[in-house]
Amino acid sequence: MKRFQYIGFRHFILIAASFLYFSCNEKWEEHYNEDNFDLPDYTLAQYIEEQSDLSIFNEMLKITGYDSLIGSSQTFTVWAPKNDALSGIDLSDTKTVLQVVQSHIARNKYSTINLEGKPIKMLSNKYLKLEQSSEGPVLAEVPIVLPNQPAKNGLLHFLDGYIPYQKNIWEYIGNAEGIDSLRDYLYGQTKKVFVAALSNEIGINDNGDPVYDSVFVNRNEVLSVIGDLDTEDSIYTMLLLKDNAWIDATSRIESYFNIPDIYGGAIRKKELTQLYAVKDLVFRGELENPSSLDSLKSTTRTTFYNPASIFDNTQQTSLSNGLAYETDVFPYADTTAWFKEIRIEAEMTTNRNNSNSNIYSRIYGGDDYDISNKRYVLVDPTGTSDIALPSVEFTIPNTLSATYNIYCVFVPNSITDPNNNKPMNAKFVMNYIRTTGGRTSRNNFRPEVTVTDSTKITKLFIGQFDFEFANVVSLDYPDVPVTLEVTSDVKMDETEEFSREMRIDCIILEPVMN
Repeated sequence: MKRFQYIGFRHFILIAASFLYFSCNEKWEEHYNEDNFDLPDYTLAQYIEEQSDLSIFNEMLKITGYDSLIGSSQTFTVWAPKNDALSGIDLSDTKTVLQVVQSHIARNKYSTINLEGKPIKMLSNKYLKLEQSSEGPVLAEVPIVLPNQPAKNGLLHFLDGYIPYQKNIWEYIGNAEGIDSLRDYLYGQTKKVFVAALSNEIGINDNGDPVYDSVFVNRNEVLSVIGDLDTEDSIYTMLLLKDNAWIDATSRIESYFNIPDIYGGAIRKKELTQLYAVKDLVFRGELENPSSLDSLKSTTRTTFYNPASIFDNTQQTSLSNGLAYETDVFPYADTTAWFKEIRIEAEMTTNRNNSNSNIYSRIYGGDDYDISNKRYVLVDPTGTSDIALPSVEFTIPNTLSATYNIYCVFVPNSITDPNNNKPMNAKFVMNYIRTTGGRTSRNNFRPEVTVTDSTKITKLFIGQFDFEFANVVSLDYPDVPVTLEVTSDVKMDETEEFSREMRIDCIILEPVMN
């Protein structure tokens, strides 16, 4: 008992000293410098134990076992709420008690001297801002009434209030009303995954395969695409689709993903439909007034040029790692969010084939011609036969079960020789998926115009095509059965009028709304 009385008296001296020094920064800094005095021989847990106006917080520490943690040799800073602030908390609600305790303790020492407003990571993994207000130091806007009380393993600050636990976006999705469909989908994507790198090999089984002391982690592949909503390290703004909006989104999207059985069929159709319903719901940063912006880019790099229409009639909720906007309406147009232009750059060698020709990539350094990426290809004939015409075939991944206008963009020969005014003449064949079993067929286009302009870029309209099946490429389904063949349709006796060479910038598939 004498020990506690002695410590209490010493605390009284420290408290009195803190008030004197708090009025003068220079003197306080000199006082707080650990080189100028010996640290007390009591821990943070022992200090808090003695304070009658911290008795509720002390009881919370004991309920959660954190009294042992802050009584250890590790270093902590504790912001302890006074009793009045905690009087309304039910101590039998252990989840809430734990959240409160973890939200008021941080590792390492954080003084209120020379505050810069830097966020501090609490044991709850939440980041709270310790800063100077006009009235004095505050933590997450809660006043610190007695700062910088030293113990041998850290610092204690007395708070005139407490900091309620604030959910992050992921936690909020788990409990918010009216978003059951969105929650079921997102939470359902979390899987336990074996991590060999973290596991120890402990032997070999009868088949000769290694046996591991296995380590499994939770992994959510959708979050790896749209953003780490379950962490506090990044700030996001997210649209949360209420159930009516979810139904609207999936019913609009699903017709675009008619997947052949050989490429996943109905199961993959559902997976892709749900993925595209959430793919563009997340934005980086805390967008307090997104409607005032000219444009927004989602975390999956889709740009929206009318943010006001997206966030109209939404309900905003502030969360620990950003903002959530709940909406009853799926706000995206088909051709903005998922049914997009497909552009195949001719200079990309991946999955590009050629016949009766050599392909040379060319760089254009001028400004007279509008060439995408400043690159194009030269398709140079290797023979003089009218049968073996020079040709190049481009694979076209990620076509949806929808209608596209298809174009080939040609570069004139005059780009390298002003005296070469010969136009090009081409023909086109599309290979596409015809059956649910993955069988392909060929479509010979017959454009009204097949001859290019001899002096300028020609965006030649090949034709309109309605794909019955989607061709969405992934690691599990890497095949690209959709291709476009571009062939120089110039016979040897036509070379005085036309060039057999072809200069191609890109292939474009533009969405057509039915």
